[in-house]
Amino acid sequence: MKRTSLISALIVAATAFAAPASANDVFIDQFGIGNVAGGGQNGLFNELIILQQGDGSTSIITQDGLGNLAGSSQTGNDHFSETNQAGALNTSTTIQSGSGCGASSNQTGFGNTVAIIQNCP
Repeated sequence: MKRTSLISALIVAATAFAAPASANDVFIDQFGIGNVAGGGQNGLFNELIILQQGDGSTSIITQDGLGNLAGSSQTGNDHFSETNQAGALNTSTTIQSGSGCGASSNQTGFGNTVAIIQNCP
């Protein structure tokens, strides 16, 4: 009986600290043909935003940590962006317009900021 109570107590303790399903946020809006948006999140209170308008663009965002924010806005055609964040309270913004832009950023640590703005012919 004591063993069952101990196991039950451990299960309750382990799940009491589990993050709710809404601990991270993902927003994706796509307009056009052949756009690809993807990514992954591990941790708490991370937010990724991908906006694509045009054709054939790809945006990938990965986040690992606490309170990271990453956004990618692509208007036009055939853009590529990749953002990787590991740590806490990092912010990254990528804005691409025109055709054929490419950008990549990596953040590791605490409180870093990246801003990429491209207008490609």
